[in-house]
Amino acid sequence: MDKPPLLLAILLLVGSLLLSSPIKPLEVKYVSLNRCVLVGYAHNWQQVYDIQKCESGYDSEVCNAEFGCIAGMGLWQIIPSTLKYCEKKLGRELDAFNAEDNNDCGLWLLENEGDRHWEMSKHCWELST
Repeated sequence: MDKPPLLLAILLLVGSLLLSSPIKPLEVKYVSLNRCVLVGYAHNWQQVYDIQKCESGYDSEVCNAEFGCIAGMGLWQIIPSTLKYCEKKLGRELDAFNAEDNNDCGLWLLENEGDRHWEMSKHCWELST
């Protein structure tokens, strides 16, 4: 039986805290509909889910429906120039269609620059957060 991502994150956090010595604070870094890994970012997860739902419908392999991949790729609909920017900031190559890479970029942008990168879809996700 699949557990919701938030419940899974809580269970992993509690288990990690019980097993680790010394106890270190953990945060959710990567979230998709069926996977989460604890390590590095703290966000309003409802906003993360809502932005991804509006931008890509949680499809890590989708391109912008109207203008193609030049206008957005993957979960966060990252454009090519922003992907290059994230590669520089994160210090590694990223694949926009790899869900973890796309999330690393999207979460870094959200944490460091706010939600301005998703201003065009704000009418869709803002009401949910």
